[in-house]
Amino acid sequence: MSLRELQVGTRDVLAAEIVRRIVQSAHAALGVRDVFTLAIPGGSVAELCLPHLVVADLPWEKVHIFWVDERVVPLTDINSNAGQAFRLWEGTHFATAAHLHVMFGGPHRSQLAQVSENSSASVATTARDSENSSASASTTVRDSANSSASASIMARDMDNAARQYSAELAAIANLPITLDVALLGVGEDGHIASLFPNHALAFGSERAVIAVTDSPKPPAQRLSLSFGVIAGSREVMVAAFGKGKAEVMQQALENATAEIPVARIVRQATQVRVFLDAEAASELHKK
Repeated sequence: MSLRELQVGTRDVLAAEIVRRIVQSAHAALGVRDVFTLAIPGGSVAELCLPHLVVADLPWEKVHIFWVDERVVPLTDINSNAGQAFRLWEGTHFATAAHLHVMFGGPHRSQLAQVSENSSASVATTARDSENSSASASTTVRDSANSSASASIMARDMDNAARQYSAELAAIANLPITLDVALLGVGEDGHIASLFPNHALAFGSERAVIAVTDSPKPPAQRLSLSFGVIAGSREVMVAAFGKGKAEVMQQALENATAEIPVARIVRQATQVRVFLDAEAASELHKK
């Protein structure tokens, strides 16, 4: 049974509170294991929270940042979650000290310089031992998206990247993989990470990281932490902003049988904190 907390407020207040809670959890983890693991999303949650995170008072050399999901696009692409984060972190002490584990579905390490020329971030990427494979996936997506043979190569390379990111997680977060905190955004359809409603890989995979080649939301090719890894985190934080999230958050918090991914994570994770702005909370207690 989840230990659930709900907080409703303005976006700026919620972003500050989310980071305060992350820092609190980090100090607790560092006191026990001398390492802190955090998985972060992209999108509006990242845009609001990550600037607060970089100025937090933590020993960043003991902090490992993972991503809950990533799209198979170059880091310079607007759709790249890691690229978004690097732009927000550019020039900060955080960027030079924390261990940033980029989820590699395509772009290779040299592209980091294109995102932030002044940042010397400590980047631990899944491609450091297989950059040829990652470059192949990127080339496949860019030049041969309509070829069935190339699609097969892309799927294989993405699967390799997923396996290597799983190994990266296991090396830091042990086995079974247990992240300290997983921070999640929510889609208007109720998806979390790249786990979509009524999608074959949403709940059934036993792997730690899954390769998604047919996402119902473009871009179609993605890597994602599995539901099991996210739910197995010591703490899950769910943040949803805007009127478009109101209906799915009402289901997640008030419908005990809802099967959308955000509802499942609220029910099944060990400890869950939910953060909603007034618009996202507007349908609560109405049904």
